[in-house]
Amino acid sequence: MKLIDLQENESSPTIISNQRKQVLRQEMVKFMLQAASHLKISTKTLGKALYLVTAFDKIYGKHFDQTLCCMSAIYLASKLDDNQLEVDNCIKQYTLLSHNQKKYHRKLSFDQLETDDDQLEILKMSLFEMETELLLSIGFNLKIRVPQEYLEFYQKKFSKYIEKPIFEAANTILNDSYQLNVCITHRPDHIAIACLYISMSLFKKADLQINTPNLDKFNL
Repeated sequence: MKLIDLQENESSPTIISNQRKQVLRQEMVKFMLQAASHLKISTKTLGKALYLVTAFDKIYGKHFDQTLCCMSAIYLASKLDDNQLEVDNCIKQYTLLSHNQKKYHRKLSFDQLETDDDQLEILKMSLFEMETELLLSIGFNLKIRVPQEYLEFYQKKFSKYIEKPIFEAANTILNDSYQLNVCITHRPDHIAIACLYISMSLFKKADLQINTPNLDKFNL
């Protein structure tokens, strides 16, 4: 499945509006959330995968399968977190989600999916090639810090002062932030603090009897 299919043509270059880019990104994030849920990866791994896709700035100007790019990012992120996924499972999940997103296809479960060995090998090579492109897009710098790590750290450090529902809401806000490109335009610790601040503000405004201390006291 191609979320976008761009043919490079010198005579009539393709121009994508910012609105169209945003729609495509939302589709990609939706796909990655579904794949992450089925593959049971952590939010930290998902955050790194979303970072990789966002950093891949050539994503709107090349002719390739963006859905495969998303799955390759998840596969690479799982290796960064020392919890490597089986490549066959990634390929099958990619094939399954791509199949089920087509309205005219009968919905299948993972066990019902039939895969051709030759096609599986081709998809594997495509995934590995995309993985190389993703690595090149970040200059092979695999020390990726994501906001989830800071949010988890703050939760452990300040659990006595800030209640769990606030952190849960902050994590939801953080996941929604991947609809935008803030993960590569702002520092991850700043994003985590911003999400925490928004969460506390919402709880305070809703008056849900949740303790919402002032963040200034924590010197963040």
